[in-house]
Amino acid sequence: MTIPFLMGRRRYERLRVDLIFFLVNCTVLGLAACLIRVMMLPAEEEQLLLGGLRHALSWSHGKLLSTEVSLEEKRATGFNVFTDPAPSEIRGFSASLRDLIQAVEHLRSTYPDTPSLHRCFRIANGIAALPALTTPLMKIMTGCEVLLRECYEWERNASRGTSILSHMTKLSSFVLRWRRLELHCWSQVFTAKREEWEMKSGMRWFWLCDLIEGGGFDDG
Repeated sequence: MTIPFLMGRRRYERLRVDLIFFLVNCTVLGLAACLIRVMMLPAEEEQLLLGGLRHALSWSHGKLLSTEVSLEEKRATGFNVFTDPAPSEIRGFSASLRDLIQAVEHLRSTYPDTPSLHRCFRIANGIAALPALTTPLMKIMTGCEVLLRECYEWERNASRGTSILSHMTKLSSFVLRWRRLELHCWSQVFTAKREEWEMKSGMRWFWLCDLIEGGGFDDG
């Protein structure tokens, strides 16, 4: 991509990093940072970069709001639960996670000396901070399972008025679906691992050829 004539390289690179930051993290904070930087530019440069920002917004909006597909469709597309992100799966999960965080925050204000609530809040916020467009589904699923175990520590001694069981049930339904997805797409995991080893062996073949050609082996 050609750097605009009137824009210095350093300024251009800084703005390009802002756009990449937004795409990777896909958060309101990232968008705000981009817009503030762009609005501080001269009019010509502002119009130039706003076009790229609009494209970024359109792309990320389509990813985040894509509809959930069936397990069979996921398998047909070669989905790898260990390495591939799944924004369509995370959309509904994020709403349930947000509800749990709000419930735990309310309980923390009432029972500030309860370690299990503090652990639940910390783990839940850690999961919520993961970028939906780049985080593998397995990482989110594993984090959710750890969160549910911590929630159980609170729930087993909670009264009806302080129960978070309804929130736990919603999150458990996502984990169950994702574990089923893992089983449906297990063959793709082996396929991806085989391709990885084929790539590594191919690179070793070139290294071996170089070794033979330049190693000074005598024909006699």
